[in-house]
Amino acid sequence: MDCRNMCTQGFLFGICNASADFLLREHKSLPQEAISELECKGDVETGSVFEQTVALTYEGICLKVRRVVLRLKKVTCNGEREIAILTSLPQAVASAIEITDLYRGCWSVETLFQIVNKNFESEIQTLDYPKAALFYFCLEEGFLQYFSRCPKSYRQCTWCR
Repeated sequence: MDCRNMCTQGFLFGICNASADFLLREHKSLPQEAISELECKGDVETGSVFEQTVALTYEGICLKVRRVVLRLKKVTCNGEREIAILTSLPQAVASAIEITDLYRGCWSVETLFQIVNKNFESEIQTLDYPKAALFYFCLEEGFLQYFSRCPKSYRQCTWCR
């Protein structure tokens, strides 16, 4: 699972080429072709869940994936009325409703990332070099893992506030 900024064609096809599956929030600029219509799959606490199959094409290769859409009861702080999630997980592994639950679970991780970003100033403007940015991301991930396992230590840490 990851955020929508990682949702690029090369990234998604790389995951599939590695015989792995993905579950990512759809980036609005990702080109795709609808293969089926949106079909209602039920309701969850935050809205109604729909699903369809879409095709992604990259370097002449076509990949059919599931697109799960959560139409929200309440608009997000960014004014969004729906959240679209792309996944290569088969229906036998996770239903559309389970996909939305999995995605909602990642928000606790996203919140933790925001804490790490804010307190460790991880948005350094001079990291225009991919290897440096990747290294910094790995350091940030280390802090994330630490604080996700030791949330009490974060609350007690005065230099993190």
